[in-house]
Amino acid sequence: MAEQFGSRLMYLRKGKGLSQEELGNRTGVTRQTVSKWELNQTTPEMDKLIALSDIFGISLDELAGREFIASDGSMNYEELNAKMDTIIKSKEPYRYEYKSTRMVGNLPLIHINLGRGFYKAKGVISIGVISSGIISLGVLSCGVISIGVLALGILTIAVFAAGMVSAGSIALGILALGAFSVGYFSAGAMAIGVYSIGANAIAQRIALGDAAAGHIAIGKTSAKGTIEFLFKNHVSADEIKAAILKEYPDIWKWLIKIYVYFGK
Repeated sequence: MAEQFGSRLMYLRKGKGLSQEELGNRTGVTRQTVSKWELNQTTPEMDKLIALSDIFGISLDELAGREFIASDGSMNYEELNAKMDTIIKSKEPYRYEYKSTRMVGNLPLIHINLGRGFYKAKGVISIGVISSGIISLGVLSCGVISIGVLALGILTIAVFAAGMVSAGSIALGILALGAFSVGYFSAGAMAIGVYSIGANAIAQRIALGDAAAGHIAIGKTSAKGTIEFLFKNHVSADEIKAAILKEYPDIWKWLIKIYVYFGK
């Protein structure tokens, strides 16, 4: 049984269209280690056997050939080969996975896992349908820097983005930029925040836009607030700056510059 493991592994690997290096990347070992397995020079440890069974979609018993041992201890090679052929025919033609052998802590430096299905990628740099890492790219993405359809992280770019700094069709964050944005400072077609700029801007403190609503409202066609400025009234930069400083003397200077520049 043990002496046949290597040949079965080689048969499965080749049937899946994987090189020794690719199989090594997917199991977290080197090409040389895979070669030793296939030559029956060494046997995979339990965690590697589990990884191999997951890759080929079979049980540990099937991988070891134990399911096909007759009562007299002989191997039923006809059934075993039929099972191997079934596994080979289930090859995933639209699947690609790469996992670097270089590790950073307990994460691979690079993990790419793409295909039809919910394949997960987790690494310092990760690319996958479901992706998590320091730099993450995926349909569902989570990372320090995260890019995807739905992204969560510190810096996020996505259709639906949530993070400290986020940009997307729908953006949530401390700094949010999007068609619909909600944040401490937000900018977009529809912007809601403590400070906001947009076609329609709603803010707790200062709002600037075509239609603006806030404590200080600076609007082109509509301004609703305690302090209101309309573009058509030829508001000066000095007036806007003076009003902002009076109400919020500790406001960041860069914010004043933004509101004065777009409001004048």
